Amino acid sequence: MLSNTLIWRCLALLALVLMAWAGFRPDPLPQYTDHFDKWVHGIAFAGITITFLLAFPRWHWLFILSALVALGFGIEIGQDLYLPKRTFDWEDFAVDTVGVIVGAILIFAITRYVKPYGRKESL
Repeated sequence: MLSNTLIWRCLALLALVLMAWAGFRPDPLPQYTDHFDKWVHGIAFAGITITFLLAFPRWHWLFILSALVALGFGIEIGQDLYLPKRTFDWEDFAVDTVGVIVGAILIFAITRYVKPYGRKESL
């Protein structure tokens, strides 16, 4: 049976690969609604933050959050340097950072206030 940590690590690796693939596509995202790309950035970075915090529980949370903020910055720089149709966007980077913070707050709140399934209350 796979451990929960191994499952989360596989999901974190998958999220990282998807983030790199999406970040380095030659064409920018289509705008289905106003600020659609900003929503995608925020949700993606909140999601990857949650998966990394659950995948690597022994790593210091500040290291993980810093690394993910650096990932957002690196993707923006890479887009500016290597993709002719894409540019560095400070707003994208800001939303990436907000997504990391929101993901961290969500997972810290969930792990603090939600008891694991099957855990018995002691009297």
